Amino acid sequence: MSTNDKNKEKNQESSEEDERLKFDSESFDPLFTLYSKDLKLNPQKNHPFQNFAQFEAALKRVGVYGLASRKKVTTQKAKKEEVNIEDVNAVRNFQPHQMAIKSTPMVQRNLTKFMDNVEGPLSLLRKCKETGKHAKIYIRNNKSIVGHTMGRVVAFDKHMNIMLDMATETFKRRKFKYSEDKYVGESKDCSQRLLNLGITLPECRVKSVNRKNAIVTRYVGKVLIRCECIAMVVRMS
Repeated sequence: MSTNDKNKEKNQESSEEDERLKFDSESFDPLFTLYSKDLKLNPQKNHPFQNFAQFEAALKRVGVYGLASRKKVTTQKAKKEEVNIEDVNAVRNFQPHQMAIKSTPMVQRNLTKFMDNVEGPLSLLRKCKETGKHAKIYIRNNKSIVGHTMGRVVAFDKHMNIMLDMATETFKRRKFKYSEDKYVGESKDCSQRLLNLGITLPECRVKSVNRKNAIVTRYVGKVLIRCECIAMVVRMS
């Protein structure tokens, strides 16, 4: 085989390889292009797209061959419209609920800030706390109001759990007539036993109302009243 024939074969092979490396060629081979060392990209000729949406819009408008050529589009549709690839501006089709949400600075919340800035009905407790005036809280059970507790407001929360200081509790109870029980025996005073354990009971003042009921008043100091027990809050003048 002569040298001319060898040169012709080499030129044919190189031309075939060049065709396989061209993106706009029909014989383009992506796998061969991926592993080829002779691939040379010209960034000046390649049009960069900002995002995939812009590329997709340009692909629908001009097609693959229109994207490969860096001139004006030569397809029949594009000839009528005279569209340039670089002038294609894709618009992202986002729904309103898919748009970005503005972030708000995180505010540290605690009970002190809540009590200082509270508004509405709970502002009455805030005024009692600021002025130091006593509040009268009516206590209820499942059926009716059973008594009230009066004291100085120390703290409260949004659920209306209230902590009182220097609290005095007043409630109504029935008079009990104790009788001898053969099973239990005689009733005994256990106050000395509680004192030995370090438990001091508050002093109670009992006032008879009628034949069946009596009103009991006792000083309890600090007390926490849960929200489900509160019927009404009154600010004392």
